[in-house]
Amino acid sequence: MPDTKAGGESRAGNGKRRPPASQKDRASGGPVEQASSNEASSVQPDAEDADGLIPLIDPPGIAGQSELPGTHIDPKTFSLGVLATLAVAYSLYFARSILFPVIFAVILALLFRPVVRRLRKFRIPDAISSAVVIAVIVAVIGVGIYQLAAPATEFVRSIPNKLEQADEKVRTIAKPFREINEALATGDRLSGGEFVERAAGDEATGSQRDDAKEPTETEPAEEIDDAERIGAIRLDQRLRDAKARVTQREEDQAAADARQEEIVVRANTQPKLSDWVLSATSTFLAGAVICLVLLYFLLAAGDDVLNNVLHVLPTFREKRGVVELIYAAEEGMSKYLLTVTIINVCLGVAEGVLMAMLGVEDAALWGVMACAFNFIPYVGAIAGTAVVCLVSFLQFDSLGYALLPPFLYWSLTGIEGNFITPTVLGKQISLNPVMVFLSLAFWGWIWGVGGALIAVPLLAMTKIVCDQFKPLQPIGKLLEQ
Repeated sequence: MPDTKAGGESRAGNGKRRPPASQKDRASGGPVEQASSNEASSVQPDAEDADGLIPLIDPPGIAGQSELPGTHIDPKTFSLGVLATLAVAYSLYFARSILFPVIFAVILALLFRPVVRRLRKFRIPDAISSAVVIAVIVAVIGVGIYQLAAPATEFVRSIPNKLEQADEKVRTIAKPFREINEALATGDRLSGGEFVERAAGDEATGSQRDDAKEPTETEPAEEIDDAERIGAIRLDQRLRDAKARVTQREEDQAAADARQEEIVVRANTQPKLSDWVLSATSTFLAGAVICLVLLYFLLAAGDDVLNNVLHVLPTFREKRGVVELIYAAEEGMSKYLLTVTIINVCLGVAEGVLMAMLGVEDAALWGVMACAFNFIPYVGAIAGTAVVCLVSFLQFDSLGYALLPPFLYWSLTGIEGNFITPTVLGKQISLNPVMVFLSLAFWGWIWGVGGALIAVPLLAMTKIVCDQFKPLQPIGKLLEQ
């Protein structure tokens, strides 16, 4: 029994004091008595509770349906987000002829803007330094195309002859396997007794023909008439079969002529290869002009555009944040792209020298190919190895030696991708391989080879921008390796 004191203070059996209850609380049962009665009704102590153990109470939401905080998604918001994503992808795909040169020019501006800023220290105006940078870019690309045009044209012209040689090599390689298959098939037929059964059937047929050649004197006249009727029926059947074969042959010839006419009509209606090349060349030249002109204005008037943007911002803190963001993006992208370009050029030189040492024709062409393909991670190495494997197989007669150039090409590319590039770029920027692959897949699907070429620089620029803003830093962590 708990003992009571004056003032309504009571002591429970466990030694803890309870606050004094007011007169109103005593009249209505009071919150203390109601709470204790509720606890007594909700928690039924068992035999172990008598020893002082605390009974386990299920947390709220376990018995019913529970929800994680912040997981509720509004269906309207989700639907609008999906529609907006599809609209953006649709716009990017159908506006690729304009958007790709613009974005490529922005990436090149971030790469060469520090060069223009350094030339400013020598009191060279931005307009002149920008023109010099663009002239150097055009000159390097022009010299490279001029030097590689002759071997590339010769290689394209020699493709039909090399394909014929490849067909002969494939037949030569496949000949032993074909002979083995024929020997196995012959053994199966001999074991099945096909030849024995055929010989026995031919012998029986020959004896029947000899017996039916001329009737003997003892045969009755009815059998002779039956033989004549059977011969007439067989002759009529042979004539019908011959007529059917002639008819089928005529129908096949008519169908073949119709297919040939259809092929000719399709060849006349479909665009020719020369028309496609002309259209692709005109599109490329138009995109190149847009990119170079926009690049010149971004390099020459970049600070003016930045000042105009700063005048719009109301506070000094926002202006400072924009300036720091742009300078950080320029510095990060310029270091990243310059480092990657130097690594790829060194890789191309090494691949070209290696192909020349192995005796592969047009080694300089494959070195330039290795440099260009290496800007596309993963896919570029696989495509370059496949091309070198095909070229080596067409050139060398020995299968073992033909596999040596692609193996060394793949090995050198693997060393660069797994050791050299991570070691050099690890201190600057590190991208998640999964995000790199997804970026390559998305931009390659939207813009083709050009999209795959700029996918990684766009991903790196996104990470740099996200790292500068505190609300976007989780996205930057997600893009980080």
